[in-house]
Amino acid sequence: MTRCLPLVLGLLLCAGAQAQSGPRTWIEPQTGLPFVWVPKGCFQMGTDEEVALPADTMFQHLRATPDLAADEHPRHEVCVDGFWISRYETRNRDWQRVMHAKVSPGKPDQPVTSVSWEQARNFAKRLTAAHADKFRFRLPTEAEWEYACRGGAAEEPAPSGREAVGYAWYNRNEDGDASPRPVGKLAANGFGLHDMLGNVWEWTDDSYATDAYARHALFNPRAADPAGERVIRGGSHRSEVMHMRCGNRSRYAPGDALPTIGFRLVRSE
Repeated sequence: MTRCLPLVLGLLLCAGAQAQSGPRTWIEPQTGLPFVWVPKGCFQMGTDEEVALPADTMFQHLRATPDLAADEHPRHEVCVDGFWISRYETRNRDWQRVMHAKVSPGKPDQPVTSVSWEQARNFAKRLTAAHADKFRFRLPTEAEWEYACRGGAAEEPAPSGREAVGYAWYNRNEDGDASPRPVGKLAANGFGLHDMLGNVWEWTDDSYATDAYARHALFNPRAADPAGERVIRGGSHRSEVMHMRCGNRSRYAPGDALPTIGFRLVRSE
């Protein structure tokens, strides 16, 4: 096994070695949900350039000029330990098997939605208890989520036009369908993860702060303010193309739920 270097170069080497042999996977037995091993490494988190608005977005129509990357500065190095993360967003079938209840409409393979941050954390606790604490499940930190989303790439190109259609469900490829799509139907990223962008927003464990990046630790940063909003990542099937970026941040109140917000879990070693 290739040893990961604590630099972006090491991240790329390890990602290349993983791609040659295929991702290391583990199947959670209660749900059948596959998890993928993401190796430890370092990356440049955040965005150091202004994100341009495509000419045909509603923001341009409204003559709005928001700084889409205002809370993604400064770009900074972050290192994370290796972790298991679910290949797909948590599905309706997974929720029903663990919680013994239905919380959102849709087919079994569609992502579960209309769950609050608190409900998503409760799901993780229930799944942990089902394994008698042998395996522990939780929401990913913001840093883990962005690292996993980038899939081993050092740079993230800003999508424009229909470039994102092949790997993300967003408002350009709904085709009249206003609901999330079954998971795993579009291309996976370099770590073998599907739907990191688009389909549904995903809760992370971090509390939201506009200036969080100015206070991040180098290793495994996490914002843990007990009050306030929680970070959501990835955009949804209703989002604009400029939100189809791993660096894009948004937030929502932890006790509320939306039909465009779901989650995926991390399994701690």
